[in-house]
Amino acid sequence: MNASIDTQHRQPIRQPARAVVQMERPTGPVPLMRDGEPQVDVLGHIARLEASTGAALALLRRCIVEDKSPTREELAAEAGFVFEMPSEAALAEMDDVAQMMGISSLR
Repeated sequence: MNASIDTQHRQPIRQPARAVVQMERPTGPVPLMRDGEPQVDVLGHIARLEASTGAALALLRRCIVEDKSPTREELAAEAGFVFEMPSEAALAEMDDVAQMMGISSLR
């Protein structure tokens, strides 16, 4: 039985190019609407959640199939592929998403 994972057809999530703006992150929940207008980029938020979940699940599945423990380096590489950015930047992106969900930092 071949237990390897076929990664030949995996497609990274395509994000539109955009300028990077440093913003202060809120400490509590952010309301999605204010005066009937969107206050946050809901679709971008969902895309970040989906990409982070996909990277984590892909790594977890691979580790289960190969009967080994996941490593930080493997998670960074998987996140880099999914987010189409350098591994450490992608891992920081996943860390931000995890913290939004109440999961402690990897840093």
